[in-house]
Amino acid sequence: MKKSVFYNLFFSASILLLSSCGPMKNAGENKQVGFTSDNKELNEGFEWAKNQAMQYVFEGDQVGKWYEASLPGREAFCMRDVSHQCLGAQVLGLAAFNKNMLEKFAEGISESRDWCSFWEINKDGFPAPVDYINDSNFWYNLPANFDVMDACYRMYQWTGDSTYLSNPVFLNFYNKTAFEYVVAWDLDNDGIMESAKTNWPRGIPTYWESDNADFVTGSDLVASMYSGYYAFSKILAYTGDSLAAEEMKNKAEEIQTVFNEQWWDSTSNVYYNGRNSDGNYILANNELLKFYPLYHEIITDKVRVALVLKNIGKAENVEESSYLPELFYRYNQNERAFKYLLQLVGPHLERREYPEVSFSAIGAVASGLMGIKPHAYHNLIETFPRLTSQVGWAEMSDVPVFENSITVRHNGIKETVFTNNSGAEVLWQASFPAISNVLSLNGENTPCERVYRKNQNISFIVVRVKPGETYTVSVPF
Repeated sequence: MKKSVFYNLFFSASILLLSSCGPMKNAGENKQVGFTSDNKELNEGFEWAKNQAMQYVFEGDQVGKWYEASLPGREAFCMRDVSHQCLGAQVLGLAAFNKNMLEKFAEGISESRDWCSFWEINKDGFPAPVDYINDSNFWYNLPANFDVMDACYRMYQWTGDSTYLSNPVFLNFYNKTAFEYVVAWDLDNDGIMESAKTNWPRGIPTYWESDNADFVTGSDLVASMYSGYYAFSKILAYTGDSLAAEEMKNKAEEIQTVFNEQWWDSTSNVYYNGRNSDGNYILANNELLKFYPLYHEIITDKVRVALVLKNIGKAENVEESSYLPELFYRYNQNERAFKYLLQLVGPHLERREYPEVSFSAIGAVASGLMGIKPHAYHNLIETFPRLTSQVGWAEMSDVPVFENSITVRHNGIKETVFTNNSGAEVLWQASFPAISNVLSLNGENTPCERVYRKNQNISFIVVRVKPGETYTVSVPF
């Protein structure tokens, strides 16, 4: 049965050791994330998204803590949706739900299914009957294992939960995906997975579930493989296995090189969307296949990045639309991102009750508009304001990061106020879209550092922030 398809860290060694400044704030450990700004439409949209998402959160069922991540009414969660919704879920305080659901997918990997897991799991802890009959007859989109691996890595960075690094269930899933899974589906031994149309639905080589997707490898599958290998390389490095980490890093770079050298159509100045069984590359009219390589950051050339961004058109459905605000914010196209964000939370959006819409809107506000990016391994939280002319100021309160609660307020794109409400001491990287030698820290000019990232000059300082402390950093011009 068919369904709808839905930094590198520039880490400064010069950390500022400072005493407490500013008013104290009491810990709000049990408070749910809040958002307010001077844009009424955005505020109302965020509140709708928060309330809507929480209606899909459940406890007490056989599967454990879970939230809906599938077609409403199925009482289930599927791999692609969870991999995308988990950011919004984390911001909503659902870290334990994410871990349980991701672990369920990891537990499901099986040799009898050629190292696929269960695409969709229901509240009773079983594969959803609509997608699974037996190990020879089931629905599966092949990018899923790698997207789940990438999601586990991202959730580690947000939570600092070492389960993602050390739990044997997760480690088995990572290893089997990186090796046996790829071998089982790599028909021509070129390092990239393939699956012919005759295999559908047991092994669809893309998320584009269309009769027109007559190819053996989709660009979304290649991009997901790259991000999965990269995520696993970082996980291995964090656990001290430097040799295996280097192996995974090399696998990621090999995939990246192949995609950028062989999948580029220099005549049309676009990336191909698929490759067929004859080895020929195909252009397809599907937006997800255009933007998924950007979503997983496999594209290396900044000119090509700009071209792909420019060519992204109207999404086919809300599942595809739900990626766009986060995607455009990530590449600093803030006006465009804000437009898509308002559309996503707008009352007239068709099928906006689909769970991915509300969860991804929350995630886009946190990671995109507010630019909150945690790095658990370094105990560091970066902020980067991406406000537009339509938003003069914005504040996100009681955001769960690591075992902390933080509040971030941006006044335009030149001033940020950061409060560590509760938890342990953290490092705050206050970043701004500016070229400067100094930033103002609580009114005192302080030497800063600079980096160039995604066509954006960035100036930043790193500050130690103890629980209860508030700091203000701004661009002094």
